[in-house]
Order: sequence, then structure tokens, then C-alpha cells
Amino acid sequence: MVLEYKPDLERAKTCWRAYWEGEIIDRPIVCVRAPKAGSAPVVPPRYMDGVYGDFADAVGRYDQYAKNTVFAGESLPNMPISFGPDQFALFIGGDFTVSDETATSWIHPYVESWRDTSFALDTVAGSLYNRMLEFIREARRQGKDKFLISMIDLHSAMDCLSAMRGPQNLCFDLYDCPEDVEEANNKARALYRPVYDALFAAGEMEITGSIGWMPLYYEGKFAVVQCDFMGLIGNADAKKLVMPALEEESAYLDRCILHLDGKDALRHLDDILAIERINAIQWVPGDGQPKTYEWMELLQTIQRAGKGLYLYDWSVEAIHAHYKELRPEGLVFDLEAKTEGESEALLKWMKENT
Repeated sequence: MVLEYKPDLERAKTCWRAYWEGEIIDRPIVCVRAPKAGSAPVVPPRYMDGVYGDFADAVGRYDQYAKNTVFAGESLPNMPISFGPDQFALFIGGDFTVSDETATSWIHPYVESWRDTSFALDTVAGSLYNRMLEFIREARRQGKDKFLISMIDLHSAMDCLSAMRGPQNLCFDLYDCPEDVEEANNKARALYRPVYDALFAAGEMEITGSIGWMPLYYEGKFAVVQCDFMGLIGNADAKKLVMPALEEESAYLDRCILHLDGKDALRHLDDILAIERINAIQWVPGDGQPKTYEWMELLQTIQRAGKGLYLYDWSVEAIHAHYKELRPEGLVFDLEAKTEGESEALLKWMKENT
């Protein structure tokens, strides 16, 4: 495979292979992007661009961005595609509102009774599920030999139920009809594999390998796993409903990273770290919270459990200041540089300090 916008693809793939084996070649993984010298920075498509079916326009704008960007280190050109955080639930049914102003969307909860709810994928012509597959196919067609297509954000299982019912009502259901919730969760879990496989095939990822909305790359099946809803429930319910789904998804994938969102989710950290097939963690402290490097004890705890770390909010200065507080194995840094020279200087510094 060749990529026009990543001339050193084979070198990067070698580094990613080492990463997944818990090894480093000469430094940790660094995904750093910068505007090409002599070109003005190009803004990539906004989150949810293409949701109205204007696929070709959104792909064309990503192509222009990638053409004018240097993907340095292990960064790979990859187009993220999304219809919003509740898209997995919308593949089943329901309606949603798109805010062009804030570039996000939200589903209108529609479940009144779990016993009366179907969990069949909505595959009728024009459905959001079919629209997503068409979008990915178009992105693959235009981006072939130039850039990759990201695996979408899959808020499955209990996150799916939370979107369909509303998080508050779902919490009440855990007390009022726990058996119905468990059965509905099992039905939602059964959709993960067919949805993932359809997306994987649409993007021809058996050829390209797969990359997530976090830019970790693997030559087989990779995705981000998560359950934001777990921050609202206690350990007993999470052990019964959330952890089995995470175990199931991580066992199905060849490699994965878990998105750990917010302080309320930390009560479940030990159970998460006990899931062997989760390879790495992204810790997201939440709005208004300190940067992740100010949670060093937590990051070190995750490393001691044998998990990698995806660090997305460290500046060059923060890397210089805090890098040596962590083991280099398993680290992925993701950042923007102002210039090619700045990205090259960072990679050089990382080699000299590893």
C-alpha cells in the first residue's frame, strides 16, 4: 500500500507494529502534524460534515487539508467521519437534531418500554446506517492511495441504550426493570460485530488496515471502545452490564484503546485495567479539569497495569517538562506543530531523550 500524503508509510507501519508488541524502535509513537512549508494552513472539515449527504464535498475538503499538511512521525493522513456521538443508536432508529452552529447533534430519546423495542438495524433506503456506509465508500473511492478512512465512533451497548432512552430514564430503569435493561443490553451488544464488519468492509480496511478517531493504527481490526454511561452507575451495575460488553468488543478486535471519560468513571478503573485485551487508555479529565499531565499518578497507575497511554493534550513544552515521568513504551503523543521545523525538532528531541 502507498499513500501520496505519507511518503514514509512503511517506516511508520514498522513503528506501529513495534508499538503493539510493547516495544519502541528509537522513541515513543509521535503523531504530529504541521502545515507544509510555503502553504497557508488549511482547515480540515468540521465534525459531522457530510451528515446531509454532501459526501463528495466533505471528502474534497479533507483532501485539500491533507495535501497541504505534513504528517510527521507516525501520524497518518486519515479522514474522520461522524454523524455525531449517538450514531450507533441512530443506526437502529429514532430521530436527531443537528446543530450547524456548534457542529454537533443529539438524538431524541424514543424508547418507552424495552420490551416493545426492536434492535434491528435500519437498512431501508436512505437510512442513516446506509448513508454512513455510502459516505465511507465515497471517502475510500476519493482517498484511495492518498489517505485512510477512520473507523467511526461506536457508542455501543449501554451507551446505545442511554441514547435511545435518555440517561436519566435508563438509570431509573436499572431499579425499576433491571431484567429488561439486561436483555436490551444483550440485544444491543449483538449488533457490534455486524456494524463494525460493515464499516470495515465499506472502507476496504482489510487492505488499508484500520485507524480510529484517535489516530492509532493497526494492520488488522482496530477501534476505540468506551462506555461514557458508566460514569453514572456504581460498580455492581458496571460489572454486570458494562465490563462484559467491553471484554466482548476488545476480544473481537485485534487491538483497541479505551476512552475513559471523566472523574466519575474512575471508580471503575480497576475493573477496566483487569480486561486483558484492552491495550491502551485515553484518559479525558473533562471540561474545566487540569491537563492529563497533571494526573501523573493516574497515568503511572495505568502504565503499571501494562496498558499504553494516548496523550492528546500535551504541548511541545509539556512533553519537554513531563516526558520522563512516564515509561516510553506504550506512549502515543498526538499534537499539532506550528511548522515542519517544530515537528522535526520534537522528533529529534524525543530520540535524544529516550
